[in-house]
Amino acid sequence: MSTSTSPLEYLAGGQTRRIYIMWGPADEIESHPAGGSYDRPAEEGGGETSTYPFEDWRYRYLEGIGENVILEFVDRQ
Repeated sequence: MSTSTSPLEYLAGGQTRRIYIMWGPADEIESHPAGGSYDRPAEEGGGETSTYPFEDWRYRYLEGIGENVILEFVDRQ
């Protein structure tokens, strides 16, 4: 993850930084920096919706939490 695409630059700061410091970089990041139209996957109910800018961070495993952990960061500004 490069600094220019990091949610640390454009998403609500404190919480995101704490997560990054605690668990490090995510194994996968799905980024939607402009928000707008978004096709939800079936496990989220499917269909199309309009969103704020957001990123989903996926960790394969987090100690004390479990497997396949997905954290979503939303910029509501």
